[in-house]
Amino acid sequence: MNNMLESFIRNLSRLIDSFNRTNRDVRGKVYIFPLSILLTLLVSTTDNPISLVSAATFTILVSLHARDRAGMIVRTAWYLALLSMIIGLPLLITSTNSIMDFGQLLRSIEALNVTENSIETYARFIIRIILAPLPVLATIYYLGWPSIATRAYRLPLLRLPAAITTIFIVHLPRLLRHALSMILAREARTFHHDIRTAWKNRVSIIGDLIVGSATHSKMLQYAINARTFNDYPFDFEARK
Repeated sequence: MNNMLESFIRNLSRLIDSFNRTNRDVRGKVYIFPLSILLTLLVSTTDNPISLVSAATFTILVSLHARDRAGMIVRTAWYLALLSMIIGLPLLITSTNSIMDFGQLLRSIEALNVTENSIETYARFIIRIILAPLPVLATIYYLGWPSIATRAYRLPLLRLPAAITTIFIVHLPRLLRHALSMILAREARTFHHDIRTAWKNRVSIIGDLIVGSATHSKMLQYAINARTFNDYPFDFEARK
């Protein structure tokens, strides 16, 4: 269990780190990023099979061009599939497509009423969760976020979202590694290695992570303001 959690956090931080790599062989191909956003919006908002096939085809083509980064795209799809299968488990025991109250949900759980309709709903949910973000993620893997952000900074409307996304991509892997180091440090001081103690150690670091994240974000804010001579878009207090 500990090795699985450690492997998951390390691989997740590596995947996010790979967004920040620059691909020098993609000049003139940044135009596919708006197309990937359009496909993501179509898959997220509609249940049309054409949009699903288009998103899958687009992702496959980008993966073939990415070559060395195709493995990251496949790994991301696997993580999305695993996450959607866990989150969508209640769909297997719902007998209707309407919203159920708590009593009906408990009765469905007790009866384990799995029907063809629930299986179809569960499968559609998994497919849409996988295909919705994949076009954008595959494009970022292929182009590299610095190539996209450089062109987004030229447009005043996209400058702030691009800057926020850049900070997210750069600093989230650091916070994930910090959380992993805290988990490993707590477990190294534990003598009883059972499931109950392991989960107590993981839950106990939530407060420390919140405090550490707040401190990290405050220091980042100070660093940005110290390097800026005019009104910076992240200086929210100056904009009030």
